Amino acid sequence: MFLFLSIACTTTNEPKSVITDTSVIDTDDSAITTDSASDTSDTQDTTTVDTADSSTPDCVEYRSDEEDFAPIQVTGHPLPTVATSKVWTIPTSFTSEVAFAGTENNPANHEGIDYIHADTGTSVVPIVAASTGTVVYVRTGCPQSVEFSSNTTLRECGSGWGNHIVIDHGDQIFTRYAHLKPNSIQIEVGDRVNISEHLADMGNSGRSDLRHLHLELGSSSTPFDPCAASQSFERVYDPDGLW
Repeated sequence: MFLFLSIACTTTNEPKSVITDTSVIDTDDSAITTDSASDTSDTQDTTTVDTADSSTPDCVEYRSDEEDFAPIQVTGHPLPTVATSKVWTIPTSFTSEVAFAGTENNPANHEGIDYIHADTGTSVVPIVAASTGTVVYVRTGCPQSVEFSSNTTLRECGSGWGNHIVIDHGDQIFTRYAHLKPNSIQIEVGDRVNISEHLADMGNSGRSDLRHLHLELGSSSTPFDPCAASQSFERVYDPDGLW
């Protein structure tokens, strides 16, 4: 089938120019599921670049509805001491959870903890920073078809994480907040956030079957590229050991 992609990288510096480009990618029907019921898809392809240095734009978000595929992350164990020495908080309210799963030095079976909020009477579930840090990656543009059953729209958008945020907590320790509600993200790359500061709202974007937050604790020696598609950590750890 043919899939139209909308990609935009928003930058912070002046002057700016806007380049509009529409590309058509031939994809394998068996790999990608789409649904026209999306209530959030952006159909215009707009890329904003810094004309003073277009080779290294300073992006504050990566906005795209493309379905990309980051490598499966490898399980780390035990928790690094530099992580356990920081102050942490559970970043949302929830009605149930699904635990982290993985064997050390092997691809993780479940790369984080899922905090599920299945109460249909609660319309907004805030997501807050689990610890103080700096925002290094923001992915937006991923739609969701529904909140309380399987998302059927562009499930691999954002490598399955959907709309998501990555925070650098120092000492090569990071957290990822995934499946965020479209148009709910309150921060951008470069922002310094405090523990318990509001980041976004719980959603069902990406490879998600019910409204929830997928929280990852990761380590990486490689800086995140805020102007690129979704990126994996070098190692992921069970966040449950932090609380």
